[in-house]
Amino acid sequence: MKRITIVVSASDMPTIRKVVFIAGANKLVIAQVPHRTCIGELGDWYCGTHIAQREDHMRLEVTSDDTRSDGVISAILSTAHAAKIESISSGVNRASGKDSYLHHCPICETAHQVNHIRHIMAHGRSITCSVTCEIQRRKKMETAWKLC
Repeated sequence: MKRITIVVSASDMPTIRKVVFIAGANKLVIAQVPHRTCIGELGDWYCGTHIAQREDHMRLEVTSDDTRSDGVISAILSTAHAAKIESISSGVNRASGKDSYLHHCPICETAHQVNHIRHIMAHGRSITCSVTCEIQRRKKMETAWKLC
């Protein structure tokens, strides 16, 4: 199973919801992205324009089989006017008896395991792998807020 997290504009949601299940998704979770997050994190997504400030965004967490995940991604990207893939994780690892999820550090691109509670609290965002990477991520976000 693969878990794909994508941010799309709210105006594309009715169409994307249908396309995702036609492409073979098993589960779809939709959450609205807070407006402050849109401006801070998605400002560069629109190449410096102010669309991120005007439009609502939705975060999709799609779960699909490994064989169908590529079709789900291409269906979303071909349907949405603008989309940003936040993460693609390879599902659940049950080696320790508890659920753990594979996350990729947004700073150093290292793959690391995250427990179920931290995965839920991440709200679809990737978790940094260390304190050093977290400090760099916060500095990066602070710089992005100053540019807005």
